[in-house]
Amino acid sequence: MFFRKIFPVFFIVTFLTLATAVADSAKKEIGKEPTGLQAWLDQKTATGNWNGCRSQLENKGFTIFSNFTTDIMGNPIGGQQKRAMYAGFLELSLAFDFEKMVSLKGSALTVSNYWASGNNLSTYIGNFFGVQEIYAAGNYFFGELDLSQALFNDRLVLEIGRLFAGDVFAQSELWQYYVSGGINSNLASIASNIFFPVFNITAWAARLTWQPNKHWQLVGAVYNANNKVQEPQEHGLYFNFNFNKGYLGLGQITYKHHQSREEEGFPGSFVFGGYYQSSKFPYLSNAARFQRGNYGFYLVADQMIYRSDWPEFVGPRHLRASASYAERVKHPYHRQQVVPKDR
Repeated sequence: MFFRKIFPVFFIVTFLTLATAVADSAKKEIGKEPTGLQAWLDQKTATGNWNGCRSQLENKGFTIFSNFTTDIMGNPIGGQQKRAMYAGFLELSLAFDFEKMVSLKGSALTVSNYWASGNNLSTYIGNFFGVQEIYAAGNYFFGELDLSQALFNDRLVLEIGRLFAGDVFAQSELWQYYVSGGINSNLASIASNIFFPVFNITAWAARLTWQPNKHWQLVGAVYNANNKVQEPQEHGLYFNFNFNKGYLGLGQITYKHHQSREEEGFPGSFVFGGYYQSSKFPYLSNAARFQRGNYGFYLVADQMIYRSDWPEFVGPRHLRASASYAERVKHPYHRQQVVPKDR
């Protein structure tokens, strides 16, 4: 029974892999224009340029973005039950570049909506870390409402609205490849200790990012720490603004080196941050007793030690590995889904 369930998944993955390989092979034939699947794969977007309409809208400051990610996984041995499960996550976002629309230099607004679908394989395995990185409990979620202003030649960026924390704090682009929650996403201990809006959950917040050059970045933010926004039945639409549940403060400093192909050497980064949440927390020894305030620190470091090739990057400029934060914040993209491919 298990193999009958998993066979269609295996067939689809195998077909797509072979089709891509054939398309890549056809692309190498000199003097031939790409057709069929290869022509579609060569597009920057799945639905194309809409007969030029998409480019015209973007030139006027309006961008529509949609992204669908799925994890289809099976558990052939071990665990509590043998199952194959689908999990999917659809994003539909809008971006308004007010600099292009009404000449407000450095101003932008991004709005995002999400639709989660499928089931969680981990409930059948019985493991602690989620197997499907993309799984989210619930269905529709209103996501980001990010009003941003870049100042001082794009070195300083101020954001207010409904913001994530996990798109900036305690994260690494190396972890976002949908293998398992054990090594992907953000540091899991932080979300276990405090309220930490990540993935499909946003909260009222203000965030200030200072990036004086391509190597250094300093970020500070304050979030409304009301856990009610995490409940699936609220659909991300719980807009209560009072701070009676406390606030969350986060600070982080990042150093990056050799992020662009023009620099010789291997890329790496060093991140140090800390947090403080003013809410009430129960004592571990006595859940009936509470203490106000919880804090912690984190350190993240990564360094490439080998690289065989660095392919030419033809994607959007704001997804380059060396793109500045001011470039990225004006575009609708979900940090937990879209990984820069410039590597």
